[in-house]
Amino acid sequence: MDALDHGEDDLKARRLAENRVEAMRIVTATRKAMTQDPELLEAGDHARIDAAIDALEQATRADDPGASTTWSSSSTSRAKTSPHGA
Repeated sequence: MDALDHGEDDLKARRLAENRVEAMRIVTATRKAMTQDPELLEAGDHARIDAAIDALEQATRADDPGASTTWSSSSTSRAKTSPHGA
């Protein structure tokens, strides 16, 4: 019965850990790409990307497993409407 009582908490903790790992993968890949190919960025892109990375890192520190996925969804929407696609 104890497992049933804590099942939802366990699931929440697992989703939180998975979201944090995925967020850090995104951050690492983005930073690597920015370092390897900085000439692909237009003026102001670097600052916007850094701000998005900071926001994602803040979201991963939250105790809500949906925080980083919420951030990801909203920033994907912003990227699609950006004139540069980023």
